[in-house]
Amino acid sequence: MRLSDGNERVRYGRSVLDDEVERCPTPSGEGEVDCLADCGGGVRGVEFKSYMGRSEGRGGRADLGGMWSELSRKRVLGNPCGSRCSLAIAVFEEDLTYALEEAESAVARPRVGVARTVGELAQKVCSHDIVLLVVRPTKDCCS
Repeated sequence: MRLSDGNERVRYGRSVLDDEVERCPTPSGEGEVDCLADCGGGVRGVEFKSYMGRSEGRGGRADLGGMWSELSRKRVLGNPCGSRCSLAIAVFEEDLTYALEEAESAVARPRVGVARTVGELAQKVCSHDIVLLVVRPTKDCCS
């Protein structure tokens, strides 16, 4: 996957360990998806979001429908996403079952996948509408 929206470099710069991001000559792209995935002969846009678990605000419900709606307004390489984009949502393991149910009901017949590694994420975004990326909290994150 490659960086598509230069705004993300600024936003996540301290979190990204890959120095290739620093050398990426991507201009700021308002309305562009976050990343581009090379999917064997085609490019797929990927927009990253964080899942709000059951125990956190909003009455315990993540707004996956709103995330999906926002994705529909994004662009990939200057063109509307259409069916060429995926939503990648970081979710804690303890919220996975709930998030999976929400994702399957948020969109009419979505192709929902689960990834536990970056390698799995790269594969799943090429064939799924929504990919739930399972993350583990760090000691600093949730103390």
